[in-house]
Amino acid sequence: MRQARLYWYLLPLILLIAGSMSSAAPLVPNDRYPTGMVPKTTVAPPNWQIAVHKINKLWLAITNGATFGIGFAGSELDPETNLPAPSCEYPANSNITYLYIGALWAGAVVGRDTLVSVGFDGNYYVSEFWPESGETGAIIRKSNMKTSLDYYPDAVSEQDFICQYTDTITDPSVTATDGYDNRPHIPLGLEIKQRSYAWSYDYA
Repeated sequence: MRQARLYWYLLPLILLIAGSMSSAAPLVPNDRYPTGMVPKTTVAPPNWQIAVHKINKLWLAITNGATFGIGFAGSELDPETNLPAPSCEYPANSNITYLYIGALWAGAVVGRDTLVSVGFDGNYYVSEFWPESGETGAIIRKSNMKTSLDYYPDAVSEQDFICQYTDTITDPSVTATDGYDNRPHIPLGLEIKQRSYAWSYDYA
């Protein structure tokens, strides 16, 4: 019974996360860049961050790198508590974990090639979606609760997390090389805007 109830808690949140992602259309392709997006190399490291939905009985970690859950990170800290971040814990404070990691993968046929950009590949520890460096890449936190330090009138829920990332960084020190095709990352030219929401109300 607990697992069935957990499923109904998880399903709306996962659907909200998935439904809130949108990608910008790639630029017009050309001979040099078949996906249309000019790859970026990094001068400053991407501002990868974690945030934890914990306004209700389901605690879920998300990142601004196309993943939710922290299985690959192992010992990431919740920036608000400085304690180990839960991956997906239900009920709160139970130390019962229901998720290792979830990651966004996006693929397309480009010319005669098939390209896939991954939030995380657990076999080769490859990550190809990254935020910008500095404050531009930071996770935005909002709340519709006037008592919250993150209060914004336009917030959707009690705990909004908003982030943006792309698959256009090609620096091999950041994206690595996967073991399937043994070549540097070739971007699809995607920009993802991710929004996830959480409420404390029983019906949500």
